[in-house]
Amino acid sequence: MLTHARTPVLPFPLPQTDAPALIDGDERWSYADLRLAVDRVASSLPDATERRRICVVPLAATPDAIAAYLGVLAAGHVAAIVEPGREGTCDAIAPDLAWQGGRFVALVGADDAPEPHPELAVLMSTSGSTGSPKLVRLSHDNLRANAEAIAQSLALSREDRAITSLPLHYCYGLSVLHSHLAAGASLVLSDDAVSEREFWNTAERQAVTTIAAVPHSMRMMRCAGLDARALPSLRRITVAGGRMAPADVVEVHALGRRAGWDLVVMYGQTEATARMCVLDPHDAAAHPDSVGRAVPGGWFSVEQSVAEDGDIAPIAGDRAIGELVYHGPNVMLGYATTRDDLAAGRAIDALRTGDLGYLDDDGRVRIVGRRSGFLKILGKRIDVQNVEDLLARDGIRACVTGNDDRLQIAVETDDPVSESGLRSRAATLAGLPCSAVRVIGFSSLPLLSSGKLDRETIRREFAESTSAAPSGAPGVTEGGGEKSDIDEIRQIFAHCLDRGAVGDDDSFVSLRGDSLSYVELSVRLEAVLGDLPDDWQERTIRELAATSQSPSRWASVESSIVLRVLATVTVLGTHVGLFTFLGGAHALLALVGYNLARFSMAAPNRKERTRRLGGVLATIGIPTFILVAVAHLVNEQYTLANLLQVRWIFGPFNWGPHAQLWFIEAALWSVIVLIGLLAIPAVSRWYDAHPFWVALAALPVALIPRYFFLEQITSPVRGLLPWVFWLVLIGIAVAHANTIPKRLLINAIAIATIAGFFGSPLREAYVAGAVLALIWIPRIRLPRFLALAAAPIAGASLYIYLVQWQVFGHFESAVLGFIASIAAGLAVWALVRRVRRPLLRITTPIGTNAR
Repeated sequence: MLTHARTPVLPFPLPQTDAPALIDGDERWSYADLRLAVDRVASSLPDATERRRICVVPLAATPDAIAAYLGVLAAGHVAAIVEPGREGTCDAIAPDLAWQGGRFVALVGADDAPEPHPELAVLMSTSGSTGSPKLVRLSHDNLRANAEAIAQSLALSREDRAITSLPLHYCYGLSVLHSHLAAGASLVLSDDAVSEREFWNTAERQAVTTIAAVPHSMRMMRCAGLDARALPSLRRITVAGGRMAPADVVEVHALGRRAGWDLVVMYGQTEATARMCVLDPHDAAAHPDSVGRAVPGGWFSVEQSVAEDGDIAPIAGDRAIGELVYHGPNVMLGYATTRDDLAAGRAIDALRTGDLGYLDDDGRVRIVGRRSGFLKILGKRIDVQNVEDLLARDGIRACVTGNDDRLQIAVETDDPVSESGLRSRAATLAGLPCSAVRVIGFSSLPLLSSGKLDRETIRREFAESTSAAPSGAPGVTEGGGEKSDIDEIRQIFAHCLDRGAVGDDDSFVSLRGDSLSYVELSVRLEAVLGDLPDDWQERTIRELAATSQSPSRWASVESSIVLRVLATVTVLGTHVGLFTFLGGAHALLALVGYNLARFSMAAPNRKERTRRLGGVLATIGIPTFILVAVAHLVNEQYTLANLLQVRWIFGPFNWGPHAQLWFIEAALWSVIVLIGLLAIPAVSRWYDAHPFWVALAALPVALIPRYFFLEQITSPVRGLLPWVFWLVLIGIAVAHANTIPKRLLINAIAIATIAGFFGSPLREAYVAGAVLALIWIPRIRLPRFLALAAAPIAGASLYIYLVQWQVFGHFESAVLGFIASIAAGLAVWALVRRVRRPLLRITTPIGTNAR
C-alpha cells in the first residue's frame, strides 16, 4: 500500500468497496474507509526501508486500534500486540513506538539494536506467559496462511459477520478479525461480556453469524440463556482455547441443531498463529472427544514423548499415542525474550504442542493428556517451569503442578501462606485470577532419590487436602495450605438462593435470583470480598473470587437496598404510631419497578421473562394468600376480595382492615400487567431493544387516572393499581437510564409527576427523593456492622409488611410493637426459606452449570 515500505502489503488485501468491514455501534466502516484509515496510519510512520521499527499496539475492539495495527503491517514495521493497559509486557524488547492517544509516539528504544528480521510481522504474548517477556514471532506468511485456512474451514463469505466476543489481543480473538477480513466479511465491535444482555441485543440487531468462545465463555453464554435464544442470523459458534467435555460438545451440538446453528470445535495455539484443527460440525455428535482434522495446508505427526525421569514414554496399545507435533505454514518463526532475538530468522519448522494424543483412522486428532510441564487453565497455556523460574527470581522455592481447573503451587516455607502474598503473586505471573491458584506450604519440598522434585507426591497432597477440606470460611487446611475464597462464596450463594448445587461458573443471574435474595447475598459477599463490582450479579462465582480484596469497616451498599430498609422502617413506624412519616409504600412501588427491570425483566427471551415474572407472582402471592386465609379464619379481618387480591376492582374503597394490604395488591397486579404487555411479541421485541423508551411510552397512558380522575377520588384510592402503576413504570425507566440525558429526563418526569399527587409536600418529597437517589446515587457507604444488620430487614421486608397488622396491635407500647413486628417478619422469612429450600434442592435450577 505504501511504496516506501519494505513489505508494502497486508497479509490479506483490503478491497476498496463500500461493503461493511467494521461495525462500531451506529458507526459503520466500509472496507474503503478502513483502507483509508490504514493508509493514514502507515504514512505517519517512519520509512521502513531505512529501519524497521517495533510498534506497540494495545489492541482494543475499536476501529482506530484496528487501523493502527493494520497500518503497522502495511508500512512494513513489526506490530507488538498487547492487552490495553499492559504495555509494559514489551519492555524487554525495547520497542521504538507505541500507539497512544490516537497516534504513534516515540519511545526510548535501543538505537544500536539489530534490525528485526525481514519476515517478522507480529509479536504476541503466549497465552500462558502473561507475566514474562516471552513472545511469539509471527510472519506475514503465518498470518496469511492461517487466516485463509480458517476462512476456508468455516466456509466464510462476504455475508458473514462476527462479533468481538473475545479480546483482539488474544490470538484466538485476533484470528477472528484476520479470517473475516480475508473473506471480505465484517466484524461487530463490542466490549460487552457474553453474560450481558446488551451483547445479545447487539448480536441480534447486527445479524451476527459467528460467535467465538472458549469453554468458560460457552458456559457463561448458556448461563445467560443461550439455550432459549432465537438468533435467526447465527450460523456457527466456534469453541477453542481449552478442552470442552465430550458430553458438553454433544449437548451444545444438539442445541445448535435445534436452533439452526453449528458448533465448531477447534484447537490451536498462539505459536501456530491461532488454530490448527477444526472438527466438522457433522462429526460433533459421533466424535465429541476429537478436535477435528488439521486446517488446510497443515498436518500432524505423533512423536514419542519424554517422561519426567528422562525415559521414553511407551506407546499404548495399537494407537501411536505421543506428543502431537504440528507442521504447516502457520507455525511461528520462534520465540523472543530480548530485542536481539527479533533479528533471528526461522528457528523451528514444526511445533511441539505439549499435548499428548493420536490420530484416528480418519485423520482426526484426539488429545488424551498433556506432556509434563504444560497446563491449560481457563484457556491459558501455562508453562509450569516458567512459573517456577519466575517465583525463584523472587526467592521462592516452589513446585508448580495443576489440572484443567487450577494451578497448584507447593512452596517451601515455615510460615502460613497468605492470600495477598504468594497466591496473588503466582496468579499475576501466570496471568490467572487468584481463584484459579491454590497453594500448600511445606517445611521441605519432597524429592525423588535422584534429587528432583517429587511432583507425584505433591499432587497427592493437593488431592488429599482438597478432599479433606471442610466447607466454610477460608483458612489453612490440614495440609498446611490455603483454602480459596471461592468455597465460601459458593456456600453463600447456596444459602442465600436456597440452592443445593452451585457451580463455580454459576452467577446470580444464571441461578435466577430475585430482588429479595439479592439484598442478603450482596451484603454477605461484601463481607468476604470487599466492595463488589457494579455488575457483580452477572459475574460467575469464579470471577467474583478473583476480585477479592480486604474488606474495610465500611461497606458500599446499593442505594436500592438502603431505600428498601428505610421505606420498611418508616412504613412500620408510621403504622405502629412511633412517628408519622408518609410516602414509604409509594417509594417501594418505584423500587418494585426498578428491581423487576433489573432481574425478572432482564431475561434473554419472552418465554424466560414470563417464567421469571411468574416466579415473582408466586413469591409474593402465595405467602399473602396463606396469611390472609389464616387471618380471616382467626378474626374475620379480611374479605374474599383480599384473599384473591382484587379489592382494587370490587372494593370496598374506604379505609379499614380490608385496605391494609393495598401495597401488596398493587405490586402483584403491576406484575400481572407487565406479563400481559410483554407477552405481546412486538412489545417484547421493542422492550429488548429499547427498554427505557418503552417504559416512557407507556407512562402517558398510566398517568391518565392520575391527571384526569385524581380530584374525584378519596385518599385511599391513591394506592390502587390504576393510580400507582405509573410509579412502577418510573422505576423501570430509572433502571434503564444508562446515560446522563436519560437520567436528566426521568429526573424531570419524576419530579413533575410526583408533585401534587398527595397534596402533602413532605410526602411527595419523600417519594421523589427516593427516586432521585436511585437515579444519581448508585451506592451509599455505611459502617459494615450497620449494613450487615440492615440486610435481613431488607430481605424480609415483604414479610414484615404482611405480618405487622397481626402483631403490633397486641402491644400498648409503640416501641415494643415495632420491635415485635420486625422480629415476626424475620421469623416468617426464615420459615419460608426453610420450607422452600428442600423443594428447590430436588431439582437443578434452569441455567445452572452444576452437574
